[in-house]
Amino acid sequence: MLNEFTVGFRTADKDLDAMVPLAMSAEGVGAAMYLIAFLAGSRAGGVAGLALVLIGAGALFAHLGHPRRSWRVITESSRTWMNRGALFTAGLVLAGAAALLFQGDGITVLMLRALALVCTFVVVAYAGILFSSINAVPFWNTSLLPILFVLHSLTSAGLLLTTMLSLAGGGMAAHPRECGIVIALLCSTLALTRMLAQPAPRSEAAQESVRLLTTGNLRQLFHGGALLAGLGWPLALVMLAYLFRGAGAFSGVLLVAAVALRLVGDVSFRSALLRAGVYAPVI
Repeated sequence: MLNEFTVGFRTADKDLDAMVPLAMSAEGVGAAMYLIAFLAGSRAGGVAGLALVLIGAGALFAHLGHPRRSWRVITESSRTWMNRGALFTAGLVLAGAAALLFQGDGITVLMLRALALVCTFVVVAYAGILFSSINAVPFWNTSLLPILFVLHSLTSAGLLLTTMLSLAGGGMAAHPRECGIVIALLCSTLALTRMLAQPAPRSEAAQESVRLLTTGNLRQLFHGGALLAGLGWPLALVMLAYLFRGAGAFSGVLLVAAVALRLVGDVSFRSALLRAGVYAPVI
């Protein structure tokens, strides 16, 4: 009798399209790239980071039903993390571009840099915080989610910037420290991402999400795209590129391939994660 009034598991993927994970990936990686490029003193990396943020913002606007009304997302910034994320994304683009345009150590330039750096932290983390705050989807409602979003963004950005620096001159032989950091990021991200697909005793809905990722219709996207293509293969290619660091052209090709796979894997991870979101059954 009770089953007649019960609604079964529902996934959140009906509310999503390809633009959502693409937007989150581009914004997160772009903001992380701007941050790492600032620390590394790479102006070209900062420009590339802002370009990725703009691509992400464009993908998000394309997802909206009424793009001309997207300004309302910023004006209502006190309501949700989505609103705050839009506000800080706009702040990163404006302050970051101004900081790159104006050089020197004047107070205005220093304030612009400080504002841009604050915005990078928020833009990198806000998507993970947003989804982890949704109590209706137990699989998302974990402190591990924001950490994974940040790690995936930093890993993609670190690999992209290291490849840019290597291709600009000196090859991998000139950047052993950066190579070591990228390998460490790839390993830690791979380990933590695998933890996400471990058995989840928190609720039946969370267990259903794990089932979708491990044995369901999202297995190929998660294991094949996010873990293997996005982390496993780039890790092997980066290590191989450093092993053949004396062969400049060959090493460069390996790094470019690693970047391409990593970016595809970054989007695949976010797409699989969002599509695995399961609402608990209700009565």
